[in-house]
Amino acid sequence: MKYLFLISLIIFLSSCSNENILKPVEIKYGQDICETCSMIISEKEYSAQYLLQDDKVKKFDDIGCMMHFIKDNKNENGNISAVFVRDFNSKNWINAKNAHFFQSNKITTPMGHGIIAFARKEDLKDVKSTIGGKELRNLLIPQL
Repeated sequence: MKYLFLISLIIFLSSCSNENILKPVEIKYGQDICETCSMIISEKEYSAQYLLQDDKVKKFDDIGCMMHFIKDNKNENGNISAVFVRDFNSKNWINAKNAHFFQSNKITTPMGHGIIAFARKEDLKDVKSTIGGKELRNLLIPQL
């Protein structure tokens, strides 16, 4: 349940942006550091980031790390312009408001949250039928 709220918060925050203008920045894998756990970001398919209105970028090695950072830094939430995650299959950046999130204890992410994202709901369903797990659905949340 805690992940459902956090994913909803991420999607809500990213929906306030103009995605035609805002684009993700490239992460330097093997060099950039995760904002939450301070590990080097090395696995593309699990990485995430969000952009702030002041053009700062927060980078993460695990979608779960980003969710915890957003939860722990609520004073920053009103300044988030866009949130991006990687599509697990293509490894391309997708806006979190368009993503379909999935969690399974059979997925080994850098910090063990087991959360991945897909651009297409069909891809999520394929993984769910193969390994089991759950879709993390969007919930309505109060405005910040």
